[in-house]
Amino acid sequence: MASLLSLLNCEYQFSEDAFTNIEQPTPTVSLNLYDLSDNQEFYVPTEIVYNYQGNNKHYLYQINIYVDDELIESGSGINGKFTINTERLEDGTHKLKVEYVFSSGSGSLADLNGQEGYVKTEEFNFIVDKSLPETIVLKNAEIIDGSIYFTWNPIKKMNFDKVLLIVIENDVPVGHRQLSKKDLFKLSYNDIIVPNFSDARNKSNKIAYQISLENTRGKSTSNVVGVELVKIIPEMRILNEYQYKLIVPKHPLYGNFDYYTYTDSNQKIHTISSLGGETTVNETIVFDNSKAGITLELYAENAGQNQFKTSIFYLVSYYHKFQDDYGPGGYLEFMYNNWNSNTYSLRTYRVCPSCLVKITLEKRNASNLNVELSKQISDQDYYYNSRLTINPTTGNLIIDAGKTTFLIDENNLSIIKQWSLSTFGETSGKIYYRNNVIAIVNEDTISLFDPITKTKFYTSSQTGYFKIADNGKYFFANNSIFEITNHTVNLIYQTETNNEINAVAFVAAENLCIYNTYDEHPVIFNLKNKTKSTIEELTRINIIDYDYGSEKMLFVRSEFGFEQIGPPYAYSYNFSNNTFKRIQVRGVVSIWDKLPPNGYWFANGIMINRNGYYLDQYMNE
Repeated sequence: MASLLSLLNCEYQFSEDAFTNIEQPTPTVSLNLYDLSDNQEFYVPTEIVYNYQGNNKHYLYQINIYVDDELIESGSGINGKFTINTERLEDGTHKLKVEYVFSSGSGSLADLNGQEGYVKTEEFNFIVDKSLPETIVLKNAEIIDGSIYFTWNPIKKMNFDKVLLIVIENDVPVGHRQLSKKDLFKLSYNDIIVPNFSDARNKSNKIAYQISLENTRGKSTSNVVGVELVKIIPEMRILNEYQYKLIVPKHPLYGNFDYYTYTDSNQKIHTISSLGGETTVNETIVFDNSKAGITLELYAENAGQNQFKTSIFYLVSYYHKFQDDYGPGGYLEFMYNNWNSNTYSLRTYRVCPSCLVKITLEKRNASNLNVELSKQISDQDYYYNSRLTINPTTGNLIIDAGKTTFLIDENNLSIIKQWSLSTFGETSGKIYYRNNVIAIVNEDTISLFDPITKTKFYTSSQTGYFKIADNGKYFFANNSIFEITNHTVNLIYQTETNNEINAVAFVAAENLCIYNTYDEHPVIFNLKNKTKSTIEELTRINIIDYDYGSEKMLFVRSEFGFEQIGPPYAYSYNFSNNTFKRIQVRGVVSIWDKLPPNGYWFANGIMINRNGYYLDQYMNE
């Protein structure tokens, strides 16, 4: 910066010869140019404000502003402003000259008459840079003490007027925040937000950042740095039929908030630390209760105030939804196979205009019920409520499909053998294959055949419920239990009920037959020692299903069709100690349905319903 002070030439004619010399002091004036310094860089048109100070005796006559010796502004006020218009200047170094004229302040007659003054000149160099902003290089991002920090390298040029921090969640930009130039000098940033990752099961939890610098020519965008957060999946553990425990893990960004809150169905608010914890919730357990998930609200304590951070929805419950990507149709059976530790499901659906019923068999993972293999077994003109059975001596599968019964390989689901009604000279009824026994049942007759020779070795009239054991050694008919030994049929027990039997299950491993009438109690009959016992605690049962995985029996009670004495329940019964657990259920089929009731199954300790939900806790404990 250069400065020059010069006295204006002036002359005054006196009327008398006598005069007095007046001392000429150095003027004490200043011109303040705010936000301007020598060799300053300008990236955009910039307004410079000035203020003249004459120390109360140096009157300002005029001020002139030059850029590269071209006058750009002129005035006489002590306060003013001018613009360095970078859009009209080339990139490079330029000269700014400020020239101002003011009175001498000497008190002489010339001064008093405005004929004596000074000219002061100040010169500055400045640089014009109209290039795009420099690109910031982000170094890394990491989580420190439960909060996100990221850093960047220093930048050399400040030729920008806007700084944007771009936030990216799971590879999708979700917003931006304005930063200041001062923020960039810190070379690091602590992000105290908590991202709303609502579905922690199906998404990665990645959060990343970019910094964008903008000026009138355009913008630059940095590289991306980020972190992947550990997935937070709350857990709901059933304690009893009226309580569950909500367990929330430690949040990876625990430093950005202090606690969660959860509001239960009774409007009670539960508080859990951001470091994780658990709380007991008093709610009636209902499977499935159509409750899609839970919402947790996150709060930070700030100066005694509870600051709301965000709310996060988690698709969690004490039950789960299994994968169902294999087309339409209703489920008729789920069954666990001890031989290969798989669960199998049987599904049928009708396709028109032929209106044939397609029978599909699926092999599933026994833990999460994901389908591992699916195969269409057959088309039938009528399916008679097809049923799935597992041969306890080979592990192979049996599908009873009305007019045809299939023996299926447990591994590849191929058909090993099949038998039809016509094979045995029958035209109507249902056919069953069980371990070298063929049973054909029509409206009023039961016939048993040798599947190899096709010889009929037993026939009898039939009324009421029919069920043949998986191992082919027993069957239930005419309210009685029969034993098959070497093609000889013997009556071993006749029930003492006068009511219609609505459910029967044989448990070969336990030598048991369980039968039930809806308005009485389930009866357990020991096939070996011919004794029976009654489960007095249960009544109105219309589903019985034995699970070879957990070795427990599932009973389901329905109130549909009766006065609403109470809600429907499912019970898991333990034969080893004669105890049971129960929970409330929904969607139990009507007891008036003429087809065998379905809709709930027990497989490998997992309770499954026809809506595609399963419960893998509590009932199997």
